[in-house]
Amino acid sequence: MPRSFGNRRPCRKIALVIGNADYEKNPLRKPLNDAADMTKALKSIGFQGGVFTDMNFGDMKECTKQFVQAIQHNDLVLFYFSGHGKQWEDHNFLLPCNNRNINDSNISQYAINAQWLLEDISKRRPHAIVFILDCSREYVSRDSAGHNMKVHEGEFEQPRSVPKATCISPSIMICYACQGGESPVGNNADRNSMYTKHILRHIATPRKQIQDLFIIINNGVREETREAQEPSTDTSLKDPDIYLCDADCGGNQSGSNDDCERQSGSDGEDQDQGGYHGPPQGNISFMFCLAIIYARYSSVQKRITIRGLTHEHPEQNLPICASILVREMPRSSGNRRPCRKIALVIGNAAYERINKLGNSSNDAVDMGKALKSIGFQVDTGIDLKLGEMASYIKRFVDRIEGDHLALFFFAGHGSQLKDQNYLIPTDYSPSRGVDSSEQAINAQIVLREMRKRNPFCVVFLLDCCRNFDARPQELQRGATIGSRGIGKMNARGNTIIGFGAKPGKSSGEYKSERNGHYTKHLLEHIATPNMQIQDLFTIVTKEVAEWTNGDQEPWQTGSLRYEDIYLCDGDAYSNDDGSAESGGSDHDEEYDGQDDTKYGGGHGNSKDKLMNDLKNRLELFIGRDLDGDGKIG
Repeated sequence: MPRSFGNRRPCRKIALVIGNADYEKNPLRKPLNDAADMTKALKSIGFQGGVFTDMNFGDMKECTKQFVQAIQHNDLVLFYFSGHGKQWEDHNFLLPCNNRNINDSNISQYAINAQWLLEDISKRRPHAIVFILDCSREYVSRDSAGHNMKVHEGEFEQPRSVPKATCISPSIMICYACQGGESPVGNNADRNSMYTKHILRHIATPRKQIQDLFIIINNGVREETREAQEPSTDTSLKDPDIYLCDADCGGNQSGSNDDCERQSGSDGEDQDQGGYHGPPQGNISFMFCLAIIYARYSSVQKRITIRGLTHEHPEQNLPICASILVREMPRSSGNRRPCRKIALVIGNAAYERINKLGNSSNDAVDMGKALKSIGFQVDTGIDLKLGEMASYIKRFVDRIEGDHLALFFFAGHGSQLKDQNYLIPTDYSPSRGVDSSEQAINAQIVLREMRKRNPFCVVFLLDCCRNFDARPQELQRGATIGSRGIGKMNARGNTIIGFGAKPGKSSGEYKSERNGHYTKHLLEHIATPNMQIQDLFTIVTKEVAEWTNGDQEPWQTGSLRYEDIYLCDGDAYSNDDGSAESGGSDHDEEYDGQDDTKYGGGHGNSKDKLMNDLKNRLELFIGRDLDGDGKIG
């Protein structure tokens, strides 16, 4: 599908790789291999930067500081860490090797705060930031840390106020090896950790959108560990076309425009990471034959013009031709698509004892209408008290079945306390506190109950908190400094959670507008046919950030199993019989070399035996899994 907006692409790719294994307490085996192999793989696709291993706290502070200072405007920045880590509220701490005296009460003094590092990188205004954390995320003990987590004086350790945004932050993607509160699964037989092994397997895939790339990576980890380890991603992307490996510039160059210089971070050495090394020059005709055979064989005849081909380096043409072949491959008849779409929409504005809201009820009414227009069966609740909210939610959860795309939307006040997010009913009483099921709805419990029904997909949208915080002031000071709003949530299964603002920040609204910022822009694009849900959120994030001049930037947490999930899909998402045929017509189509391959809700062979054979031969020829079924050939 054509992109709805264009963005500048980075002229330089820069990376910092850290692997800590020789810990004073609980040493590890894999991080040194992980760091070495990750550095080699990144170099092969054009990244500059360095690798650092077995670092103490002072060295980690210094190398991250130098890395931040080296970042230039419009860079593609990648940070990778393999080692021990811990999590406290919204913050992840990366542990140095001199960890003998680190405990839960002083971890903020003697470990690297990944969120603060991310903030420092963002201030350099790169094009995009990719944060890969292959480390445990066990929770810091509240009994020892609580809200009195101490921070001593020093440059890096000072609590940070949150200044008013003056510009839009870069695109951000944080990739976690496991869910919050958990540790990665050990795999002693392999050279690398489970997560890094699967990253290395796919990182050199040309022109693969980064969100789709990590869906494949995360699926591989889940399948190999039999769901024992479930990676996840947090995103706030403003550009849908971010690639780690950009085929336009070749395997050893940066993801740059044609006028960008070749980067010094690659020297043409052969790599052994499973990346493509290029076929003999004569084999490019084989690729043309495959594409042309299919174009003529397809029921939809197309006259194909192919841009981006080169005669000087014919091996670079292979990914372009491969993308044509796979893009036009018939969908698998076994694709798992939801045959019903159901939604619960709640908007609370008329609060009795706390600040009333101007837009939340409008948001719910308009969202309900929009969802109905694209085939959802919708229940809408306006200005609900606690008992009414609980009743609506229970009725909704009880309706969810295995083939459903289930969407939950809430607009209103929300708050976080002890890693839990609470949705505030209209009869909430601030004098009684929020950490009780008698006062508010626990969003994590709602999500968990929805997942228990094992639907095809869960979409969880929270357009809250709006200038309200029920947390005690001392907890706010000890957890997310200067923050308001709701915190992160774990996304398990085929789930994506959309927040109206970054964790710890508030969603906003203008009195002159009918809808809140987040809902306003969701409504503008939610009925776009055949738009991947990842792209929908990317567009909305960009527009909200621009609309508010960076004051509000939406955030997503996901653990999606499939690349092709749409809220509006006339071809497949029907509430009538669950299917619809899309007719084709003669048309010209120009291919620009971009891998826009879509694999549908499931993977595997199509009913077309000829194309399956061609696809299998092509996978064996280039040594790469093209259809996402986890096999080559």
